Amino acid sequence: MRQPRPQRRDGAILFTEVRGLVSISSVIEPEQVLLLTNEFYNDVAEAGSEAIGLHHDAMLSVFCRGSATNSA
Repeated sequence: MRQPRPQRRDGAILFTEVRGLVSISSVIEPEQVLLLTNEFYNDVAEAGSEAIGLHHDAMLSVFCRGSATNSA
């Protein structure tokens, strides 16, 4: 099987975190916590990023020219 060839593309890496999520989650319902984090992650994705990692309240995403989500 042939391995894909590496390609060089312009891009940016973004690490984001929902600040204060632990304190917020102690005073609101669990369903609201999920809605809040999902809305945040969806907003970042709609900006043209591809999520490459999620961990609790943090997300690592990449913005690349010519990617499936951002062909500009």
